[in-house]
Amino acid sequence: MTQRKPRRDVFCTTATLRWLIVGVTMLFAALLGIAFVTGPPTLFYGFVALTVFGVLGIIETIVTRIELHDDHIAAVAFFVRRTYPRPAITSVTWAKGSPVSLQLNGTTWAHLPNTGHSSQQVVGAIRAWMNEGGAPHGT
Repeated sequence: MTQRKPRRDVFCTTATLRWLIVGVTMLFAALLGIAFVTGPPTLFYGFVALTVFGVLGIIETIVTRIELHDDHIAAVAFFVRRTYPRPAITSVTWAKGSPVSLQLNGTTWAHLPNTGHSSQQVVGAIRAWMNEGGAPHGT
């Protein structure tokens, strides 16, 4: 009997979402340059703030991910990494306009970060992960 590799499914931010944030940030930077030359100071400072927020958005799209490991789910967002052990997760759901959410110990809800993937796809992967938890390794 061969030993199976440890599971590690990862939902990173989609390329479409990353390029959208990069494009918007480039637009802010271009408008910042124009405002520096021609605009009033308040417009310039406004575009400085928007450009900084855009750069932070790019960093967030690089960092944000959901990882399905053998024994836990790790949700990584900007400055936060949360781990949810398999036995604590009782269900997973999503609703239009809401993030994918895990029910923990039947009482509290934890919301996973948005990675740009279809919520149905993420919920389906997590439900499959939950169902395989009852089967012994190697089957």
